[in-house]
Amino acid sequence: MVAEPKPEPFITRELFDLVRSLEGSIHKPSSLPQDLKDMKRWLKVEQNDNGKWKKPFWYEGDKKQVTWSQLETSQRDLYTVLDQEPLNKAGFWAKKQLCVIDIDDVIDPITLSLKEPKIIDLITDMRLTVYLSSSGRGLHIPFRLPEELLFPDVPSKNLNYRETEGGTGQFLGGAYASFVAFTGVAVPPYDLPRLTEINRLEWQYIREFLWPKGAGEELTEPLEPVSLVQPVDNPKTRAPREIEPEEPPFGIKWKPNYQTHVKAVLTGFNDEREGIDTSMSGRCFQWIGLYMRGSEHPTLVGAEKFSKQVEGFYRSKQSKPRKKKLDSWHKTNVWKVTNDLFKDKRFRYLDPGERESKMPFDELKLQAFNYAQGTNMKPSTQKVFLRIVALSQGRSRFKLKDMRVAENSGMHRDTVIQAKKELNKGDFLKIEGNIYTILE
Repeated sequence: MVAEPKPEPFITRELFDLVRSLEGSIHKPSSLPQDLKDMKRWLKVEQNDNGKWKKPFWYEGDKKQVTWSQLETSQRDLYTVLDQEPLNKAGFWAKKQLCVIDIDDVIDPITLSLKEPKIIDLITDMRLTVYLSSSGRGLHIPFRLPEELLFPDVPSKNLNYRETEGGTGQFLGGAYASFVAFTGVAVPPYDLPRLTEINRLEWQYIREFLWPKGAGEELTEPLEPVSLVQPVDNPKTRAPREIEPEEPPFGIKWKPNYQTHVKAVLTGFNDEREGIDTSMSGRCFQWIGLYMRGSEHPTLVGAEKFSKQVEGFYRSKQSKPRKKKLDSWHKTNVWKVTNDLFKDKRFRYLDPGERESKMPFDELKLQAFNYAQGTNMKPSTQKVFLRIVALSQGRSRFKLKDMRVAENSGMHRDTVIQAKKELNKGDFLKIEGNIYTILE
């Protein structure tokens, strides 16, 4: 008799025991992706009625608050929440662009093997970071959606990928906002130093994987071809017409990654899903934000002129147009939107000498990660290098003090200085004192 092969463990016993002992604490918060830490989506966590550390709350001053209706408006960045009592305990709110695939009960607690082997296909094909849930038997896979996919076509909150027995899990984020009791324990080797942003094609792959046939509406071909009521004559051959170049919305030169979203907003395609304010004020606010983030050369003066264009466009659609807004109204709105973008760290000033990178920030981070993996960097140098790229925030030329790099990478300042000497010999960064230039 031949013995059955022993299943390969997906995680180690040490990780399994670690995650079950955390009791709401975030494991090594410094190792989490910087953009995830900076998002103001974090809340405190305490025990629920079942004794599990999954119940969120927040503080107003020093007073504990538990009103569920205010949880979404009372979130903070990670370190602010970790410093509150009880220390080091937190979870985050998945909503809109921050999403989580919550996969339930796929790790056998005895053999520590993966009971759903197809999950490997998902996380390897998509290069996603994978974290253990507090039970040690489930997985949390966070990722970020681009602007044009803030509300993806999710057939249902509950997933439908399962081939074995047990619960499936849920999709959290998009239109299904929910709190996530997060451990921060990443599963090697699926512990990438960034929060993955997926594109439309990658989302389609995820959708088909998590909700196969039978989940939601499926597009199917008819069993038989549908005939026309009356047959038509064969069309006469005519010379092909040259395609005319399409005029960009409002004549603005939009960034490539914003073009699809801008067209959707212009046609009103996403009005219902976003629950957007369709008043004149709401329209102008939305478009000013898109202009400041999505146009290739935004300026404050340009934003004011653009706001007037938007007003004129929507006034032309009104049966009884109201009185035109004053110039001061447009100017005030531009400042309000711009200040909100600065507060949310979605917009920034460039200091003298700094330059915006021509490459999208997520693509730059991915290239940096691949570069680090393909060289013989010391582990400490690799950590410093990836932190420098993250702190660039999409700039190709920028200034960073050694102490700031040291604090953000968890390294000593002397280690940072030594790493800079090694990095300056490569072909990714040019370093002159505290001035960094990414060689694109």
